[in-house]
Amino acid sequence: MKPVRNRAAGLLAIGVVVSTIAGAGQPDTARSVTFSKDVAPILFEHCGGCHRPDGAAPFSLLTYVAARQRARLIATATQRRVMPPWKSEPGYGEFVGHKHLSESEIEVIQRWAASGAPEGDPHDLPPSPTWVSGWQLGQPDLVVSWPEPYVVRAGGQDYSRTFVLSLPVSTVRYVRGFEFRPGNSGVVHHANIRID
Repeated sequence: MKPVRNRAAGLLAIGVVVSTIAGAGQPDTARSVTFSKDVAPILFEHCGGCHRPDGAAPFSLLTYVAARQRARLIATATQRRVMPPWKSEPGYGEFVGHKHLSESEIEVIQRWAASGAPEGDPHDLPPSPTWVSGWQLGQPDLVVSWPEPYVVRAGGQDYSRTFVLSLPVSTVRYVRGFEFRPGNSGVVHHANIRID
């Protein structure tokens, strides 16, 4: 009987070594994904520029409570690549400011939402990002506004409008950058701007 027990123990030891070696270098899919440790860094880097208090998005995602309320929405929007918004197709050049999520970042968000969006240890939370208030690119040389506000009815689906606005310049000017600041960031959340 003793030899059988020793052989069984030996096989068990080999099985543990083999399964440990087979798992080397693989992502730890068994570890639970939490907001504090895994999701917050992604949201802070890729989403917080708009999804923050006084940001262009209609709600903030910088706290666990805010993100938890929208866990399924975040998972769906990132999986469908609706968010972060980016119209350019990949593979045709790199753009400054592109907030593209990697496949692994999308997978982290999916796992978090599917597991009930746990908070985790608040001590794992990275420092909350900070942004410049007011003009993000510095004080502009020229500020142009519509003479009257455009009123958008409450509710309903998203829709697009095209506006043409004359610039009050009489000489050739070169544009180095521009910033769009809507009067109500809770209503206007995207703009495509062209200068002629």
